[in-house]
Amino acid sequence: MSHLVTLGRKQGADLQLPLDSVTIPAFSVRNIPTGNDHSNSFPPVKINVFWTRLVLVVGSIFPFAIAHADPVVEVPGSLPTLLSQIPDRTLMTEGWTIDLATHFGLPAVSGPVYQISTSLGKFNIEMLDDDAPLTVANFLTYVNEGSYSPTLVHRSMPGFVIQTGGYTVGFPPEKIPSHSPVVNEPGVSNTRGTLAMAKVGGIVNSATNQWFVNLADNSGGSPSLDTQNGGFTVFARVLGTGMTVPDAIAEVPIFDVSDSDSAFGDLPLKGMLPGQVYVLRKNFVVVNWVKPASILPSASSPLSVIRFRVFNPPAAKARVALANDQLRVFGVKAEATIRIVATDTNGNEVETQFTVAPPRLAGAVAEGANLDLTSIGWGGTVVRVLGVPPGMSFNPDTQHLEGFPRAARDFLVRALVEAGDGSKRWEYFRIAIDALPDWISGNFDLVMERSSDVGNDLGGSLFLRASPNGLASGRLSLAGMNLPFRGQVEKVSDTEATLSVEIPARGRLTENLTVEITLAPDGSASGRVVGAGGEAALAGWKRVWHPRLQPLDGERLGQINLLLDLTPASFADGDPDVPQGTGWVMVRTTPAGRANFVAKLADGSRATGGVFLGPDGEFNFWRGLYRNGGSVVLQGAIDELGAATGTGSWNRPPAPNPAARLYPAGFGNEVDGPVPLELDGGKWIRPGAGETILGIPYDSNSTFANAMLTMLGGGVEDSATDVIDTPLIIDSSNRVTLPEGQANDGKIVVQINRSNGLVNIRALLQDDDPSRPGVVLRRPVVQQLLLAPHLDADRLGGGCFLLRQPPDPNAEPPITNATSPILSGKSMLTTFILEAM
Repeated sequence: MSHLVTLGRKQGADLQLPLDSVTIPAFSVRNIPTGNDHSNSFPPVKINVFWTRLVLVVGSIFPFAIAHADPVVEVPGSLPTLLSQIPDRTLMTEGWTIDLATHFGLPAVSGPVYQISTSLGKFNIEMLDDDAPLTVANFLTYVNEGSYSPTLVHRSMPGFVIQTGGYTVGFPPEKIPSHSPVVNEPGVSNTRGTLAMAKVGGIVNSATNQWFVNLADNSGGSPSLDTQNGGFTVFARVLGTGMTVPDAIAEVPIFDVSDSDSAFGDLPLKGMLPGQVYVLRKNFVVVNWVKPASILPSASSPLSVIRFRVFNPPAAKARVALANDQLRVFGVKAEATIRIVATDTNGNEVETQFTVAPPRLAGAVAEGANLDLTSIGWGGTVVRVLGVPPGMSFNPDTQHLEGFPRAARDFLVRALVEAGDGSKRWEYFRIAIDALPDWISGNFDLVMERSSDVGNDLGGSLFLRASPNGLASGRLSLAGMNLPFRGQVEKVSDTEATLSVEIPARGRLTENLTVEITLAPDGSASGRVVGAGGEAALAGWKRVWHPRLQPLDGERLGQINLLLDLTPASFADGDPDVPQGTGWVMVRTTPAGRANFVAKLADGSRATGGVFLGPDGEFNFWRGLYRNGGSVVLQGAIDELGAATGTGSWNRPPAPNPAARLYPAGFGNEVDGPVPLELDGGKWIRPGAGETILGIPYDSNSTFANAMLTMLGGGVEDSATDVIDTPLIIDSSNRVTLPEGQANDGKIVVQINRSNGLVNIRALLQDDDPSRPGVVLRRPVVQQLLLAPHLDADRLGGGCFLLRQPPDPNAEPPITNATSPILSGKSMLTTFILEAM
């Protein structure tokens, strides 16, 4: 005979569910040997029979595995659900209490909820009091009496039902007293996950205290619990994934102990060991209790379907306190994200998070701030503020924070607020100060134009450093003066920032000056220097080149050679009172964008210094000359191909020494103003081995000249020595010789430095001395030319020479060799093809 019920019922058994009115004979307790406590054991009536059965069970089906439906959600909407998102919020000191019941719940659950605890886990049920009010009331009567605390799961039919509610867990199990049967209330189908009352076979209105859980859809088929015996009354349903617990009970091995009592033919016993002849309490599957529960935790209900966990933010940011379904957030000092997880009895979770922050005001470095503290809504008067950003201050009269912030970060600020009743409290808030835009902070180079109103018409330069904190420092360089200054950059708009500083009169500065500068997003800088009698314009740009992040490269990097000529058709061109020679500039650029200048002007003076190139290769070069009585200003740009052009201006003051011989009257200081200059040239590339400079054609088999040295002006035309035009041969080693047979009365010697393009030239003029008859006047000429690429026509390079003029005994007073003036002349090297003479 088989003692195992495999799928729902024994062979030959009545299709009716077990009767709840079976009389169970008393079990006898076998004597237990001394030293062993089996007082809480339940031996079978027939030991041998029970032993045989136990051996059969262990040998055939232990452990027992039952296939069942997946623990799916039987009631849609009965899992923890986020009903609405908790909004982000700005909080003050009193904090915020959040009613979690408005944000979490079980949206499909409206009836009373009870929790059932078993020896294999807990699950929740919803009472269907609208569908079966009498049955629900009957069930709750037993619950309230404690009849189910505990009770034995005395029947398990995998794939069908598990049944309980009729027997105690004592030894022997006793029938739980029952009340009068309840009227049958069929209607809700016996589908998986529903709870229904057991009845006596053939008696419709016979349900008392025994109930069962449908493990499958038992509404139809055979047996059909919706129709059999008038239908079985469904009074509750399992919530969420709680069916994992009844399914686990259905997996417990089943034993036929019907010889002891007919009600125990399908008794689940857990943890039975091979050879075990006694049933212990721990082997029973037990319903520990059935108790009312709330959906969310509450002070009135110790049990709930959902429990909350809060992942606290750092205490330095905010504090939280959870009491049942009330979450209090307080002590907020910084923006904090709070995470809440709602978990039901069976481990299903839903979570959300929200952000809290103290009141927040905003400002920006270098922007005038006027922050209204009353706008926060504290409902009192601020009497003190701590932690104010640098550059700002509290004005108690206006209740505003005012000034120009100097630090870009988020500030935690405290305000002592006095309420109307005189009480005081500290309130926290934050001030977010944005950083300066990149186009404002950095280093800027500007040149001041020549102005008779400021700087004695000599011009000047200005360096500005705008720090990320909005503070500015720099210096204004005028002839003979370096004037430092400090100030505050003010961001006026997204396209403009300004700086205005006062430079007081001191030392050689005889008047107060005001420097006004405007910065723009494209890196340009402009402004003016204002003095008592007028103003001078400023123009320049931000330093953008960086040796690593944005290096200057390509044809702009390296050595740039430029010639400085008088502007054609200007008042100075041909004017004997103005040097007529060609000056030159050698510029060396670095990856950092710095351009180091070495300039030689046509009167032999030199100017050196460094500037930084603009974003498109622009340069502004200013230097004071002649002990700061004159100056030179050069402005231009180096393009991407290495070609460079520009303009300039130049002036020299009258010589303080009456015996001066080199342009003692000065130049560029009269009505016509500074001498205008033009710049032209390009990147110098050293010729390789066997290459002539600048690609001059050269044939080693030819005796033709391929270059011409020309000397003009400075009185050279009046010399008896012919040096105006001298043909030259420049060979592939860049050595310079005269063509065969060419006279060299001027004893000209030419040397080329192929590394930098400098050409050194020496010549000697020999004439009769007007002041000493019969004596030869010898006048050496030393000059330096600079070769420059990208010049027009056949021009290779240019320079200047200084020539002492012959004495004039007929002048009044007579001019001697020691007092004769020195004039500047122009030298020029060009390509030239001339047959050998």
